[in-house]
Amino acid sequence: MGKALHNRVNRRELKEKIQRSSEKRITLSFYKYIYIPDPIAFRDQMYRLFADIGVLGRIYVAQEGINAQISVPEEQFSAFRAVMNSFGIFENLRLNIAVEDNGKSFFALIIKTRKKIVADGITDPDFDSSKIGQHLDADAFNRLTDDPDTILVDMRNHYESEVGHFKGAILPSATTFREELPLVAGLLTDQKDKKIVMYCTGGIRCEKASAYLKYKGFENVYQLEGGIIEYTRQAKQKGIANKFVGKNFVFDERLAERISDEVIAHCHQCGKPADTHINCANTRCHLLFIQCDECRTRYAGCCSDVCKDFHVLPAEEQKAQAHQHEFNGSKFGKAHYTVLKGALMCFLLMWTLSCQFFSPVEVVENKDERGQKERFERRKKDYARTGRYEKFYADGKKYIEATYVNDSLDGERRFFYPNGNIESVETYQRGVFHGPYRHYYETGTLQLEQVYVKGVLQGISKRYYPNGQVQDEVMLVNNEENGVFIEYYENGNKKAEGYYTPGDESGGPWEQGELKEYDEAGTLMRIANCRDGRCETTWRKDELK
Repeated sequence: MGKALHNRVNRRELKEKIQRSSEKRITLSFYKYIYIPDPIAFRDQMYRLFADIGVLGRIYVAQEGINAQISVPEEQFSAFRAVMNSFGIFENLRLNIAVEDNGKSFFALIIKTRKKIVADGITDPDFDSSKIGQHLDADAFNRLTDDPDTILVDMRNHYESEVGHFKGAILPSATTFREELPLVAGLLTDQKDKKIVMYCTGGIRCEKASAYLKYKGFENVYQLEGGIIEYTRQAKQKGIANKFVGKNFVFDERLAERISDEVIAHCHQCGKPADTHINCANTRCHLLFIQCDECRTRYAGCCSDVCKDFHVLPAEEQKAQAHQHEFNGSKFGKAHYTVLKGALMCFLLMWTLSCQFFSPVEVVENKDERGQKERFERRKKDYARTGRYEKFYADGKKYIEATYVNDSLDGERRFFYPNGNIESVETYQRGVFHGPYRHYYETGTLQLEQVYVKGVLQGISKRYYPNGQVQDEVMLVNNEENGVFIEYYENGNKKAEGYYTPGDESGGPWEQGELKEYDEAGTLMRIANCRDGRCETTWRKDELK
């Protein structure tokens, strides 16, 4: 058998190993929007090469590009650059080196394929992510934001900006990037003539956000190149003022890196100045929140007395009582107790009611920058798309076919490979993913099938090998792997089976309960008992010899 292309060592062992290690490591991030025709093959190749040189971290690969946060052994950094160059798509790629780094940022290598490297919720095929805002280095950023007429927007989530942000920035109360895009566009509707400057952690979200604002008609859109990380490096190197106050939140074991000495946030339990994020020690809650040292001692790392009392119960008693409690993590998510959306929802409702639903239609044909022809029907009165939509490759072969109703996708949207075979089929209801989703290999064999319910993945997700055999199946609940999973070898025999619970920004999903692993002949080789991804072997076949 070849090398496994995923980690099979339990979370606790990996974490303890990296904590004990004296190896010097470099934490960095990078991203690139570039077309990757076969994300799964790309992912597997990258996993093999990175695993060989000891890279750890979390990487997402999609057809639109790659998004990576990783840790590289210092002595292997030259080898890492050689590996990156071997892909042939990373020329002149900026690597965002961490501001603070103890070498303990990641303890496993996780590379996953995704539909998008940043979940943006954008479904309109006319959106062009390449039409981005103008990049600003640290000097230009400082000069432009000194202008009182410039509008500065933080494109991160609320829990990130709570512990640190640029002075004078708008801090949207959003929990996800998908939620933030339309929120920001709505907030700035009357400011389209102003200079809009956007920033995020490393730049990847602003690439999409600046393109989205330009798509919505904003002209003077700018973005901080390399985000907060690169800005801090440049400010220190050039000896210029750093206008960021507090901590820069990061999605690894560190959770933040300090940029300035100011503490601008407060403990969510007592209100004292504090800016240390932790996850509630009660793993059935796992709420991300800010806690001071005194409250950490008082509540034993938990977010409430309820969680504190529950956390000390034996595992079997926790399991028996879990349904009797509603923890903060299930009610609020990432330290977000109030989100005021009323004004935005009212605006959207009034806009919807004011639309004209019926008018004569016309057929429109044009070409985009790539020479791809598109043909669609729209109403003459308000130019709302309604009816059939088609897009073609430059050679005339069909690329996309879909149906619109009142300017929203409705029914199936199909994508085709250049050879004419179907690439994927999406199902919409009034502009929202709702129904089956299927993706195919270029040969026409089914590769992935899932089901969306009102924009959220639910039910069994199945992946297939090129020979048609099921590769794995897992239960999804609200976009998260949550329930029974089974993995298979290409010969059809079972490889592993167990139970997942959702992960968080630090990793996951987590194995829970009994995990069984088999060899290719179908023989049971190992049984383990798992809790939150920490799996202890309880039986192993080779121990019977």
